[in-house]
Amino acid sequence: MWSKRLALCLVCVIALSGCREKVQNATEGFYRYSERTDTVQPVDSFHYTNKDTVFGHFRGKGLDTLLVEHVDSMSWKLCDKSGRMVPLTVDNALMLFIVSEGDLDGNGTEEIGIRREQEMGNWQDYSVYTYRNGKWMYLIPTITLYRTHFYEDLNQGQDVVKSTKKKSYVQVHYSLFDDVALLLDTIVKVNPIPVNSCDSIPFMKIKRQ
Repeated sequence: MWSKRLALCLVCVIALSGCREKVQNATEGFYRYSERTDTVQPVDSFHYTNKDTVFGHFRGKGLDTLLVEHVDSMSWKLCDKSGRMVPLTVDNALMLFIVSEGDLDGNGTEEIGIRREQEMGNWQDYSVYTYRNGKWMYLIPTITLYRTHFYEDLNQGQDVVKSTKKKSYVQVHYSLFDDVALLLDTIVKVNPIPVNSCDSIPFMKIKRQ
């Protein structure tokens, strides 16, 4: 009788150990670079994207589907497998956080917001992309944002850029350092810049208030 009970206990211990190992392996890598375990899609120990597929009316001609692909250590690509759109390459980013912005400027097409993240640091870039005349463009120059502002004050990027009542103008939130990190906002006119025409990322010039 005792031998049977001992054998049963051993089986239970082994089973529980196996379950614990599976749980540990399933969550490994999530906590190292982000607390947002419910949204982050891990690629490897250094790279992640919060979306592996992005949907939107980017051409203004029906729903488009973009797949997010990790190209190399600092590059990503958003590809339309139907071939109707050219790929969008995002460089200088170890990690990506992607936001579906909707139609910001009121021209009938939807935009994508992308936060380029590095392994370390609280100050990162946020670019808004639009698709016009068969190519990707920056809707406005790139914004610099503090991590807490982006994830907490601006609702995980949902409120970085907003449409206004005036067509071709958008409200932009940005971070500025003045003893502490300040969250400010301004109204800017949309001025699309072709992505491929830029040798570097065009940044928004913000005057200290």
